[in-house]
Amino acid sequence: MDLFYRRKKLPNVNPYRWAEFAGFLRHHGDLPDAQRWRFIRQIIEMGQLPPRDTFERARRHPHFHLHAESPWVEVKQQDGQAVVRTPHATHTFDFLIIASGFTTDLSLRPELAELHPHIALWKDRFTPPENERHADLLRHPYLGPSFEFQEKQPGSAPWIGGVFNYTFGCLLSLGFGGASISGMKYSLPRLVGGITQQLYLDDSERHFRALADYATTEFET
Repeated sequence: MDLFYRRKKLPNVNPYRWAEFAGFLRHHGDLPDAQRWRFIRQIIEMGQLPPRDTFERARRHPHFHLHAESPWVEVKQQDGQAVVRTPHATHTFDFLIIASGFTTDLSLRPELAELHPHIALWKDRFTPPENERHADLLRHPYLGPSFEFQEKQPGSAPWIGGVFNYTFGCLLSLGFGGASISGMKYSLPRLVGGITQQLYLDDSERHFRALADYATTEFET
């Protein structure tokens, strides 16, 4: 087993562990944009490490090898095997397991195809300092306080706020939210409160008529 990674060394400091306190989990979404950006970019740059017991168990195996600073610059099939070239060497394998990370890009989601042109992204609302730029974070949706989408152009699609994004895509706007069990204690009330608020406000006239017509007696006078 050969494990390749692009960093100079595997992370061994877990910023996600640091973040498991009420201040960050409950109130990240209350920070100004510049501070929200700084915190999440720092966490992303620090990286996420493998579980310690898994790492130590793998390292004990005599045929397990780590390859630092080894991005795959070429992959091809040759004589029924996979041939991988890195900046340091060429390797031949029987099979590959590819875990190359992920990209935040709402335009790739077919269920959002009609919504995407109207959804505000962070690049539409915030310009980071040049030394803090991060292309993937700029593609994150710029969410409202209850995980609701915001309009790209104010007034053009007010209905977009009726769609909520409780996924990893909420990371920059509202912290760990829908992507962390520890964050759900604080994020679920935000989400539920936002949904029930919209439902009540949208139907407030109907609720008032129901109140005016309410005539259930509790005792006879």
